[in-house]
Amino acid sequence: MAKPGSRKKGNYEIGYCKPPKHAQFVKGQSGNPKGRPKGQMDIASIFRKACEEKIPVTDKKGRKRMIMKYEAAPASSWQTKLPAEISRPSAK
Repeated sequence: MAKPGSRKKGNYEIGYCKPPKHAQFVKGQSGNPKGRPKGQMDIASIFRKACEEKIPVTDKKGRKRMIMKYEAAPASSWQTKLPAEISRPSAK
């Protein structure tokens, strides 16, 4: 016996939770073809990506190399701090 609001098409009953055959999932095709959208990057990922960028650096011998920013940061810090500390007279 057919439920109210349902239709019969051939030998297949169409109604609640029973979509027409042409509207059902196609074999071999994903149910979500576009997939889950990518989320925003968190702060740690943004910082890591920025630190992993390569920058050109000239060493003491005049050679140019490409190194990552996280490798260059301590070296630049030492270069700016040490000459100032060496040239400053010690207070006794």
